[in-house]
This record gives sequence, C-alpha cells and structure tokens, in this order.
Amino acid sequence: MLDMLSSMFDINQMLSYGIDVTVYFFLGVIGLVLFVLRLGISILFGDVDSDFDVDVHADGDMDIATHDGGFSILSVLSILAFFTGLGWTGVLCRVDLGLSHVPSALIAAVVGFAFMFFAAGLMFFVRKLNRTITYNPADAVGKTARVYLSIPKRGQGTGQVTVTVSGRRMTMNAVSTGDAIAAFTEVIVKNAEDDETLVVEPKFAAPASEPAAAKPATDASSR
Repeated sequence: MLDMLSSMFDINQMLSYGIDVTVYFFLGVIGLVLFVLRLGISILFGDVDSDFDVDVHADGDMDIATHDGGFSILSVLSILAFFTGLGWTGVLCRVDLGLSHVPSALIAAVVGFAFMFFAAGLMFFVRKLNRTITYNPADAVGKTARVYLSIPKRGQGTGQVTVTVSGRRMTMNAVSTGDAIAAFTEVIVKNAEDDETLVVEPKFAAPASEPAAAKPATDASSR
C-alpha cells in the first residue's frame, strides 16, 4: 500500500509499471472527485441524478431516454462509481499486489461493477425515502374503516378512523352521520369532505331494543 501511495506522486515511477497504471490512476482520481461532488450536490440540493436508458434501433439510430423513477443501473453517479472502483482497484492490483495486466483488468472490472451496483442501489433507496407519496381522501369512500378515537354524535365534534387510502394505511379525522360511535367499531366511509375529514356510519346497525314485557293484570277478586 505504501508503494502505491508513494508512486502516485512520481509520474516516472508510475509509468514504469505500465501505461495501464497511469490510465487506472487518472480514472480513479477523476471518478472519485466527480463522484464526491455529485453525491454532495444530491445531498445538499436534492436528487438531481438522472437515470437513462439506451435503445438502439435496427437502422442504427440510438435513443437515450432519461427517467427518475424505479431502480436503474445506468446513471451519472453509478458510472462515476464504476470508474472510481475500476481505477483504484487497477492501481492496487498492478502496483501493490504486483499482478499482471489481464488479472488486474478483470479484478478492476469486477470491483467497478460492484461499485456501480452499490451506487445505483444507494440512489434508489435515497429516492424511495425522499419520495412524496400523494393520496386522495375520496378513494376511501365506500371502504370499511375502524374507529381509532371514538366519534361523537353528529355536529358535536370529530374522532379518528384508520382506513386504507391510495394503498396506504392512514389515520384520518372522521365525523358521524348520526349517533356517537365507539372506538374499535367498524364503519363505512360515506363521504370525504374538503378538509379531508371522512363522514362515516356504523357498518352494522345496532340491534333494536326489545320492547318491555307487559305486566300481567292483577285479579282483584283473588285478593
């Protein structure tokens, strides 16, 4: 490792290992510097890294389409990571380990692709964490929800329900269409108001109370 570090500052010594070492060195330096700058910009100013797909048509034309969604191997950051891994691994193999040209190139390529996949995976998870998920409360209409916080009688306040909206399990404010609704009761969402408050009613109607049994008449003659 010390041999490799000392040779970086001596061009003549670097060239003595072969022109490939010089190429590896400059690829590693340029790739590392640009990778750090690109990563810093992404952290400070948001994800500005663009993925792109390359399509080659039968007539020889080539289209490059950019997109920002999903997992993609090809991006500016992943390509810079590839050159960084390729360059520094190549220098390490040739200078410090003393390997020949072909094994060094193969090992450097494998490490470069590993760096590439790592950078692509890193950006995928960063995008996933920073993604703004939108939802439409109207999607809850007609669905079954469960009362999380008891809902007062209509016009006397709001409670809360848990319901699946746009693929997400959410807790939202809710009002009753009539009587108060106890916690953990299953309800049906009837409407969604402009302030994202859901209008709900019990899924199962409360059983009607049985009328009181009539008392038997008292026969006065029996007294």
